[in-house]
Parts: sequence; structure tokens; C-alpha cells
Amino acid sequence: MSPVRGGGGTTDGSSAWLAEMEEKYLSPTFALIEGASLREVIDYLRCGTERVEMMSAEEAVTRIEHDVDLVGLGSVREFVFAVEAIGMTFAVPAVLRDLSKEGRCLSLTLGNEGVNSFRYAVGGDVVAYEQDAMDVIAPLRPNDERWNPSWNEALAGLQREQATGEHLLMLTEKITGVAPEASWISEPLATVRVPSSRFSENPAAWDAPRIDHE
Repeated sequence: MSPVRGGGGTTDGSSAWLAEMEEKYLSPTFALIEGASLREVIDYLRCGTERVEMMSAEEAVTRIEHDVDLVGLGSVREFVFAVEAIGMTFAVPAVLRDLSKEGRCLSLTLGNEGVNSFRYAVGGDVVAYEQDAMDVIAPLRPNDERWNPSWNEALAGLQREQATGEHLLMLTEKITGVAPEASWISEPLATVRVPSSRFSENPAAWDAPRIDHE
């Protein structure tokens, strides 16, 4: 299987595609992983020799299976990116910790009714985890040097009625230089079938982000 290259989205282009997510029955979770190869991420997610299939997130919505999460993967610049049409694998703290061990892992979920969430992990440690990411994103530990307060400038002056998800794309781009784009939803990606019991329905994997109190 050849690596899939993404377009390297930025928020300079149109974000009208965000408004179409609900019409397409999508509540996507996007992730960017730095420090792991596409092959390493595939091998981490899949169970045994489960085959990888080319599939878009739009198609994945029509192929939802009980007890299985479909995760599409590609690469852009120095990152592996992941897209889940509906699933929450990349909201799981254990996944964030594991895939950030050699670098960083950022994920965001564009939910329905304006409820969006954001997470950021560095070096195997969850740095920020916001279930309803609207205003300023705060690190889990005060004054954590791995979180740059200036990143919040992307959210400055935002009103709740404007929180369509574009604000998190702007924040993601400010942190990584890359933002999810429409092609990540519409184009076929290397898609892995992940047993829900491994991550999204595994209580141990959802253990609260570890915080080391000094």
C-alpha cells in the first residue's frame, strides 16, 4: 500500500464544507500525528493482519459496523492525519498518549449543535483536553510550557454563535501549520477497521488524562 498524500490544508481557503457536515451525517474527528510514520500508525490501530481498505469518510458513514470504528489515514507534510466520520478513537486519552510518544498528537471533533472538542498531547502526555472548546483553551497544568498561550489568538473575539468549527481549524493551523480540509472528507484514505473494544469502548483507555502534580 502506498502512502496517501493529503493536500496540506490551511484556513486561507473556503471553509463552506463545514456547514455541510450535518447534512452528510458527519460528526468528524480529525487528528494530526507528528513523530510516527503512516505505517506505524496503521499498525498501532489495526488488529493483527486486518487489511487496509481505501475509503472516504463520506463512504464510511454508509458502512458503519457494530463494534468497529473506521479510521481513515493519510499524510501531509511531516504529519500523519486521521479522519473518523463519526467515531471517537482519537478522543481517547490512551491513544493520544501512545501516538505522541515520539512527538505530538492533536485532535479535534466537530460535533453537532456547535459543541466541538479539542485535545493536544506531547511526548506521551496529554497537555490540553477541552470537551467544549469555545473560548480560551487552557492546559491541564497551569503554565505548562508545552502550551503556547499565543495560540489562543486564533479564538480571540469569537462569539458562541460563530463557533461552527472553523475556529478550531484556525487553532490547529496556528499550532501545526496544517488544518483539515474538505478533501480529507471526500477523497479515499487508507482506512483501518478498529475494534471498538480496543479504544472507544474500553473504559481503561478513557482513564482521565494523567496529571503529575508537583
